[in-house]
Amino acid sequence: MLLHCISYDNMGESAQATEWFLQLLGIVPTDAAILERLGQMCAAEGDMSQAYQYHFDVSYCVLIAICLMAGEGQFSCDSKLSVL
Repeated sequence: MLLHCISYDNMGESAQATEWFLQLLGIVPTDAAILERLGQMCAAEGDMSQAYQYHFDVSYCVLIAICLMAGEGQFSCDSKLSVL
């Protein structure tokens, strides 16, 4: 599935690439690489609001991963990051 995403993106078929990346994101919703790629594609198309959201989600996922690896505890899934 990832090969489809990358292939369409490399061929310049952003609509198809976005569709495949979104399907992949449905399977792995916290994959920072997928979120980053979607953010880049949205920025290239001029949708800066959506690009910002994807880039924010990347930072959030990376921050959670770092804190969990550091043993900082569990996180709640509300509108803000909080250590329980």
